[in-house]
Amino acid sequence: MPGTLNHSSADVVQQVLVALGLGVAPPAVPWPVFVDSDPDAPDSMISVWDTTGIKHGRVQVTGETQEHHGVMIRVRSDTHANGYAKARAIAVGIDEDVYQETVHLGASTYLLHAITRVGDVNVLGKEVPTARRSLFTINALVFVQQL
Repeated sequence: MPGTLNHSSADVVQQVLVALGLGVAPPAVPWPVFVDSDPDAPDSMISVWDTTGIKHGRVQVTGETQEHHGVMIRVRSDTHANGYAKARAIAVGIDEDVYQETVHLGASTYLLHAITRVGDVNVLGKEVPTARRSLFTINALVFVQQL
């Protein structure tokens, strides 16, 4: 979407995941949602990261750039089954429940038109071969504008 954003798309998506009940604001548990960080605790958590988006071009009359911002939603869990279930719940939630969401961050207001997954849940396996925590990601494109 055209224009500058005072906050990253990951910040906006974090707020939406909490609003949908798919996670909670840190430091609450279970399933706190962090932005651009993976603290060592708790074992079961969600993080949202900014990634590469897609530039669609520009409007000839105004010169505004049209783009979708990239995000990665990362789920870490104490067990594979719990982590996969949470990642699928997030995938279904962003597919079915995100439409024209208004998000307030500080003095800024955003309109989140949609979050579009670019694929299925990615199963990454264990953090390291000997770790007990399982990792999953969901890659998506975000159509957001600052109001």
